[in-house]
Amino acid sequence: MKFNKQHLSILFVFLCGTLVAEPVYIPVAPERLKIDHTKIELSKEHKRHLSMELTNAAKELGNTKQSTLTQQAALLSIALIINPENKSAKASDLLLSKNIRPKKTQPGMLGEELARYLIKKSKKLYAGKNSESHQIAGFLLFFAGLADIRNEDVIIFSEEKKDALKKVDLKILLKDVKIPVGNTSSSKYVKQTVRGYENSIKPYMRGQSKVNGLVVTMRNYELTGSPLEIIATVQRVANDTKFGVMFSRRGIGPEMNIAMNEAFKAMRVRYPFWAGGTRVSYSFNDKYTPKDGGSAGTAFFLLLCSLLDNIELDQDFAVTGDLTVDWKVRPVGGVPEKILGAQYNDIKYVAIPLENSGDVDDLAIIYGKKSIWNTQIFTIATINQAVDTVRKDKSKELKE
Repeated sequence: MKFNKQHLSILFVFLCGTLVAEPVYIPVAPERLKIDHTKIELSKEHKRHLSMELTNAAKELGNTKQSTLTQQAALLSIALIINPENKSAKASDLLLSKNIRPKKTQPGMLGEELARYLIKKSKKLYAGKNSESHQIAGFLLFFAGLADIRNEDVIIFSEEKKDALKKVDLKILLKDVKIPVGNTSSSKYVKQTVRGYENSIKPYMRGQSKVNGLVVTMRNYELTGSPLEIIATVQRVANDTKFGVMFSRRGIGPEMNIAMNEAFKAMRVRYPFWAGGTRVSYSFNDKYTPKDGGSAGTAFFLLLCSLLDNIELDQDFAVTGDLTVDWKVRPVGGVPEKILGAQYNDIKYVAIPLENSGDVDDLAIIYGKKSIWNTQIFTIATINQAVDTVRKDKSKELKE
């Protein structure tokens, strides 16, 4: 297969992860969706208006980031499906293909205003009878979520239409760019979802999620373990097209910062692009005690899985474990004390790294066999196992 300059630029972005490469605009391909615009159940005037609003929204977005360029192309593609005669959308696509920002002829809606408009149109089209209307409705609902993840109507209606949203894929709206990428992990969780390079932008399926981590502190010259509730919240950042992760407060140690960023890079192996202008903010139930260490890495990753894939995490579980970008769970210290701390706080289940399994024997030797009776202990070697173990809707095998 021959690789042109555009292919190589995209491959560079994928392989380098967080390194910055030249953003690439992938031209629209509305014909790939194979929708007859005459069957979309809107009046001609409403089609023209909706198509133009999508075009204006695309023009309002900056074109300095890859995720934003993909959003622009998707908006323009749907605009042209709804109204193939939209000259402004055609011209904008041509200009962006030449790295020229389209001229704004009139202000476009963004954020909360755009979300309200799109959710209204989506509901109207979902009320229609034919599949063409329903397909367009799904994309409009998807765009509404990108515009304002916290809009209550968007959250409720997205939950109602979650099965339909799973079928929304921005790649089908763009020119076909096929880049062969080898399997990045032996994890079943990755294999089921990674299909090589993803041009589409992954929306958040939840606005907030939480999980129990495990920490150790020094008290009276002894290590003491305890659970730590970690909360992840999606925050909208005004006038920004970036996406990323952060802590809600200062004073977090360097090792915990490394663990958070490693979780972020690991998730980007699966979803290179998320909704622009957002941050996932990590906070804790204990807001005042200094924190450090890499043992929350797996917990940070599980929270990203929960937000992006709508996975409910089991609050009866506590998890500890460092991780690396290859989706492997790495050993940590203080495991016996963490297990005891979980027991004292009525945590029913604990997930620890497989390489720390010997610590369970140490726990029984030091504190007696009763120390491991009240809490069921699971070992995890990969992120796949961590997700399968800590998610609420476990497989039958794990439930047994």
